[in-house]
Amino acid sequence: MAQNLDQTQTDRSINDSNLSFLKKVQAEAGLPDIYDARDLTIIVYRTMRDLMDNKTASGVESELKVPAEQTKNKRLNLEVAELWRDTNPFVAWISNLRPSLQFDDKTFIYRISQEGSLPANVSAEQVIKAVFFATKAELSSEKIAEIANCLPGQIKTFWENA
Repeated sequence: MAQNLDQTQTDRSINDSNLSFLKKVQAEAGLPDIYDARDLTIIVYRTMRDLMDNKTASGVESELKVPAEQTKNKRLNLEVAELWRDTNPFVAWISNLRPSLQFDDKTFIYRISQEGSLPANVSAEQVIKAVFFATKAELSSEKIAEIANCLPGQIKTFWENA
């Protein structure tokens, strides 16, 4: 664990623009590996999308056409937009038909906690803040404001402070 903390501190000292998206998430959340960063980002994004109408969700995806990680490993070599996009075709189809969901900040955090298989000593709040921090660096100020309007209570505060 001490080694992970040392690595996190080292990663934070590097200019954020030189870190890949997933490494930013990993460092900010204190996650043990980059695969956790990928999987938890997908869960946070799914929860965010559920709060958005289709137009907003599509607009976010269109701005996230940046590399998530530069690697030869196919499981990591993808764009942030691919993390945003729902990979289950049936769920994606249903999402296009239904209106945005309405739930509070406690439900948002609960979903990350329950779906995320969080590593020991990492909270859902840490993960949410880390994903928000990395995501906001890739979006226009207009899209950042649009997303803020979709988020409830404390989650909106996390977004604004990221």
